[in-house]
Amino acid sequence: MMRKKISVFLCFLVVSVMAFAFVACGDNGTDTDRVPDPTDDVKLSINKTEITLVAGVSDKLEAEPDTKVDGVKVEWFTSDEKIAKVSLTGRVTAVAEGTATITAYYGNAKASCKVTVRSVTVTLDKTQAEIDFLTGSTLKLNASDNGDINDYDWSSSDTTVATVNSDGLVTAHKNGTAVITAAIGGASGLYGFGLNLHRNPYHGRAGEYYSDDPYLTGVIAGWSALGAQSKGLYVYNKHFVLNDQEKTRSSYSTWITEQALRQTHIRPFEIAIEIGDAMNVMTAFNRIGTYWSGVDYN
Repeated sequence: MMRKKISVFLCFLVVSVMAFAFVACGDNGTDTDRVPDPTDDVKLSINKTEITLVAGVSDKLEAEPDTKVDGVKVEWFTSDEKIAKVSLTGRVTAVAEGTATITAYYGNAKASCKVTVRSVTVTLDKTQAEIDFLTGSTLKLNASDNGDINDYDWSSSDTTVATVNSDGLVTAHKNGTAVITAAIGGASGLYGFGLNLHRNPYHGRAGEYYSDDPYLTGVIAGWSALGAQSKGLYVYNKHFVLNDQEKTRSSYSTWITEQALRQTHIRPFEIAIEIGDAMNVMTAFNRIGTYWSGVDYN
C-alpha cells in the first residue's frame, strides 16, 4: 500500500514539473522579450515624396536618418520594376507609363516616394511647311516635349526630296513631299569603362584599364560614369570579371580564392556603382574555376 502511494505521489510530481516547464517555455516566447533593434527609434526622411517623370528620364532620391547606426546603410526598393527602377544609391529611372512606389529602408525605419511615369509627347513648331524648290534651300524646325528631354532623333521619310540634320535643319533637294519626324527613343551607350586590374604588364587590354589598385580604379570609373550618365550616355563597365588576357579569352579559366576575388577584382565594379550609379556591366568570356563568369549567381 505504501509503495502505491509513493508511486502516485511521484507521478503527480512529474506531471506538475512538466506543466510548469510548459508554462515557463510559453512565457519566454512572448513579444515582450524581443531584443530591441537599434533602428527602432530612428526616423528616415526622404527629399521627395512624389515625383513625375517621363519614360527614360531619371531623378535622384536622397534618404537621411536622423540618427546614424553603425553598420546600417540605406537600401532602396521599387514596388514595380516595369514602371520605375531604382539603383543602389537611389537613382530612379522611369521605364513605362504607370505608378510605382520607391521605398528606402534604414533598418526598421523607412520612407517612400510615389513615382508617376507618363508617356512623352513631342511637338513641332511647324506641322506643315513648304520649301521653295531651290536646291539647298533650308528650313529650321524646332521640337519640344513634355518631359524636358530636348534630345531628338530626326529623320526624313524621303531623303531624295529633303534631309534633316541632328538640329532639325531641313534641306531641300528636289521637288516632292517628305515627312520630317522628331522622336525620342533608343539609347546611346559606351562600352566602358575598363575596370580590370593590371595583373600582368603583358596583358592584352592593360592599356584600357586604370591601375593595379581596386580602390583607385573604382573611384576613377565611378566619377567617369557619373559624368557620362548625367548627359544621357549609358556606360557598360567591363569586363566582369578577371579578363586577364586577350588571346583565347573565351576559353581560359582563372583559379582564385573567393577572398581575393571579392576584395580585389570585384571591388572596382562595386565602387563604380556606389559612386556613379553605373547601370550596366559587360561580362567577360572567361571562366572562374569551372564556371563561366557571365552565368554563375555567386
